[in-house]
Amino acid sequence: MSGTDGACPQCGAPIHFGGAHCVASVCTYCRAAVVRSGAKPELIGTVPDLVATSTSLQLGDSGRLGKQSFRVVGRLQLDQGAAAWDEWYLAFADGSDGWLAEAKGQLFATRRARAHSVPPFESLAAGARVRLAAGQPELAIDELGTATFLSALGELPFAPRVGATYRFADLSGAQGEFATLDYGEPGDGGVLFSGRSLTYAEAGLAEAIASRKRARPTAAAPRAERSPARAAARPSP
Repeated sequence: MSGTDGACPQCGAPIHFGGAHCVASVCTYCRAAVVRSGAKPELIGTVPDLVATSTSLQLGDSGRLGKQSFRVVGRLQLDQGAAAWDEWYLAFADGSDGWLAEAKGQLFATRRARAHSVPPFESLAAGARVRLAAGQPELAIDELGTATFLSALGELPFAPRVGATYRFADLSGAQGEFATLDYGEPGDGGVLFSGRSLTYAEAGLAEAIASRKRARPTAAAPRAERSPARAAARPSP
């Protein structure tokens, strides 16, 4: 979970770029979107304030997926026309990255994975089956869709652009496997994120969340969620 520290070029507040896949950071103080540019951070614009949601997570939370510990380093908000939902960017102790999303009282964790082949987005059809890696089972395409960028905070593996529309395919397997192919904006290549569902306790997050609720009880805010049967990974370039 190492990285590079710097100063926001707009307000001077500290910002952090963590890991090999992190290329941008949204300043907590002034909402500036900053990307790595050689040794100096570069301002590329600002993003809107976050929309209120009922998420239980926050930046800085630490947990574990299997034997790998992680830290929540970024927050992304997307929309498909109903309401905003959150997807949380994770930095793992081994230098890899992934995403965490909430649905129906559970978490859906995904990690960047190597695919043997990634079919073009235009060639996919809901209900079709694809094999993404040698020796892995075929997965069924549950949904093809697009999501619009609304806002973000903290570290991201892509440069945020207000109003950008990202394409994705959600897949599942007969033994409970699930994955997301993130195709980003038109012209971007697909990236595979695979994962599984787990409880807050299994992720090592339940105690911290319960402590926050006891200290600062808040009213529930509207939440929009991707289906709990599907992967919940964010769009990637």
